[in-house]
Amino acid sequence: MSMKIVAIINGKNRNAEKIKNDAQQVFANDFNVKYLVTEQNQARQMAKDAVIDGADVIIAAGGDGTLHEIANGILQTNLEISKLPVIAPFKAGTGNDLARTIKFGNNWQNLKQKILENQWQIMDTAEITYRTFEGNTAKRFFINITDLGIGAQTIKLMSSKKTLNNGSLTYAMSALTAFVCQKAAKLKITCDNFEYHGLVTELCVGNGKYFGGGFGISPYSDPFDAKLELLIVKNMNTARFIPIMKKMRDASPIMINEFLYKRINYCKIESLDNHQHIVESDGELLGTTPIEIKFVPAVLKIFANIK
Repeated sequence: MSMKIVAIINGKNRNAEKIKNDAQQVFANDFNVKYLVTEQNQARQMAKDAVIDGADVIIAAGGDGTLHEIANGILQTNLEISKLPVIAPFKAGTGNDLARTIKFGNNWQNLKQKILENQWQIMDTAEITYRTFEGNTAKRFFINITDLGIGAQTIKLMSSKKTLNNGSLTYAMSALTAFVCQKAAKLKITCDNFEYHGLVTELCVGNGKYFGGGFGISPYSDPFDAKLELLIVKNMNTARFIPIMKKMRDASPIMINEFLYKRINYCKIESLDNHQHIVESDGELLGTTPIEIKFVPAVLKIFANIK
């Protein structure tokens, strides 16, 4: 076929060459695919170059971080959506949380069939403005979840240690450590339809449902429904938190007083305790508060298995 396809494979995956070889065997008779294996922080520029080169499909073979970088590379071209490629996710990371939300797996035959059918959907995203660790103001898009509090501290802990094969177990262990060590943040949260001042153990803005390798922190989220979901977990002790982590596995709402859910299009988060709190998006540490999040509807084409 004449379709132009670029496969970007996360080089940090120890099976990167096998993933590439398996893909080549499946696609050889139907598509001419250009394969790129990333080194450190290359996926964004690779995706941007692929868009400029006229790619019709970009295969994202990695986890949430790879999808995050590829989405940012695509959107930074500032082209209208009709000229953008479709993202074809292939689950090959530690967390794979967006893939859980859109019910996409790691079967090359199934992915090839999706590409042949060319039945894609248009996904929402969000733009976050934040402070870098060097103190500068920066912006980027996120496609799954942004959070601060226990989640961001957990990502920081995970980045400093060797990740186990079981991403959910690694996250749970790091989250418990973060919970014991982390103090609740005193925040001012201003949204388009809501305002909150007070102590916060965890704050999450979700486009997708899951983070941390399968914890359904944002159960009402849907990346195709033209809204973001804000979750505020108020000041909470460890004894209350541990059983809740188990309940999150099925992405059901937690109906207790400490959990507050709101549907939003915009929010600004500022510290009220003279401390700049760490922020992460899609499993990647970004920087610190203050942050501002703006909903950006229907800007990415993606193959998904949900309506």
